[in-house]
Amino acid sequence: MGLRTSKKEKTRNEILATAEGLFRTRGFAETSIRTIARTVPVSVQTLYNYFPSKEGILAAIATERFRSMAEAAERIRFEYLESDEAEGTPVERFLHLIRWGLRALADDRDFMRLVFLNACDVLFGPPSTKTSVGIAAELGDRQQDNQAAVTRMFEGMQKSGVLRDDVSAGEMCELYMLIYRERVTRWCRDPDGEVAALEDSVIGALAILMRGLQSNPAPPRRPKLEHCNDDVESCRHPDPAPGALVPRDCARADLARSHDRNRRGLGLGRQPGGAG
Repeated sequence: MGLRTSKKEKTRNEILATAEGLFRTRGFAETSIRTIARTVPVSVQTLYNYFPSKEGILAAIATERFRSMAEAAERIRFEYLESDEAEGTPVERFLHLIRWGLRALADDRDFMRLVFLNACDVLFGPPSTKTSVGIAAELGDRQQDNQAAVTRMFEGMQKSGVLRDDVSAGEMCELYMLIYRERVTRWCRDPDGEVAALEDSVIGALAILMRGLQSNPAPPRRPKLEHCNDDVESCRHPDPAPGALVPRDCARADLARSHDRNRRGLGLGRQPGGAG
């Protein structure tokens, strides 16, 4: 690396570090290009030689952060997602990997909200959005690397027969990105949002998507229920909602209760013993 190139890289890194500090302390909207340039310090024109806009600076900061996460995810993909010795189904392992990524992001929720509420369109939008703010070259290869990592995960599950083959892995990745962006952005807008709520929202939506993409979806698991051998009148379980799961030993009680509700609705009263 030549001296001139080294100096440019140093200036670029100083701009990014200074801008991130100002974005965090003052807020994105309250930080101007002139303020960033003055704080570095460089001229405004010099700053524009590196980045065309505030959004471009923030997107570059975020891309560096996401790239390191993508590299970590790629390293554990072979050890965890594609390993025959790992616990759980491939889909369960995939969702666990996404949960790991969410927790890594949520460790710095201020930065996460800063990015998703101010540079989401630039980071995840169509190429025309990136071009319009002049940072296509800045984000292009790195963003493609992130999406390629997710696409390879879908391809691996297709090759193993877990996911259907009538939808391309690229299309699956696009659906994944849409869900991820929408759920994370919604959480970022909630100042009181808990990390657990973020995980439940994203993983819950992705679980529905993955179920639709599976070649042979497994039936949903029935929850474990506490057994009860009481008779109809002394049963300790609350009156269940229509269609709710009840313990097998309480099926008679549930049937009796439903029958009583129907009779009361018809004005026939209750039969002795709770059943008609």
